[in-house]
Amino acid sequence: IARFAELGVTEIASGSQRIVFDLGDGTVGKVDYLPDASANRLEAKNYKAWKAVQPLLCPVLKMLAHDRLLIMPKAESITHPASGKPVKSRVKKMESAMRTFGPGGVYLYDYDFEPNWGWYDGAPVLLDYAQDPE
Repeated sequence: IARFAELGVTEIASGSQRIVFDLGDGTVGKVDYLPDASANRLEAKNYKAWKAVQPLLCPVLKMLAHDRLLIMPKAESITHPASGKPVKSRVKKMESAMRTFGPGGVYLYDYDFEPNWGWYDGAPVLLDYAQDPE
């Protein structure tokens, strides 16, 4: 984390276990705070295992530094930059994608578009899925 700060890489999000940096090349790096990198490892495992919903997951491109750094493409926000409101043309696709995970699936905050969802390669994608399915 300190090295990213030295390089001037921008922090774009953080949570209880990871911090996310914009790497400036169209990707983001998720740095796991914990030495066992459990969140990054779980997310990579879920990406491989959840075949049925894989198109709705932001791809895991690679893992580095003993899995402490997970690299993903940088997804676009679904909100309009000026207003911060959801782009109407994307909302229905987002809602449909969210229902795919539904009861018994991955826990999602109902209609909490950010930071859990983004837009990548013309479709909605779940950005953080480092959790055990319920």
